[in-house]
Amino acid sequence: MYSSHKLVYILTSLECREKCFIYIGEFQSEKDFYSANNQMNFNAAQILLQTIGEESKKIEVDLKGQFQNVPWSNIANLRNRIAHDYRGTDPHIVFDVIKNYLLPLKLAFIELLAQIDYDLYNLNAALESEHYKNIRYLLKK
Repeated sequence: MYSSHKLVYILTSLECREKCFIYIGEFQSEKDFYSANNQMNFNAAQILLQTIGEESKKIEVDLKGQFQNVPWSNIANLRNRIAHDYRGTDPHIVFDVIKNYLLPLKLAFIELLAQIDYDLYNLNAALESEHYKNIRYLLKK
């Protein structure tokens, strides 16, 4: 089992993933997504993807290694791209990542939770906060 202090990284990543889906809404194209609300949805999604990348870098390599199907280096590279080349972030990439790659990542993060030694009280306390309200489905597990 792995240290419980990784719990917050996984919960934050899951919450960010859920918010990405809220912000992308029912947009059918990256152009609509990019231009909606004066780019607010796009900008918010970029920050969320950046956060997922940052949090995933804090998880032990050997723990992530158990999930070979997850492109961990691509996640970190996207984080770096967004953080260091903000103007160069392609809306098509952001749209594609959210639509096509975040569901498998969600499943991997849920499986990662099973590898972590955490106190159920701490998990429940976190999930009852407003910060993690979009991942309360974990309470049922």
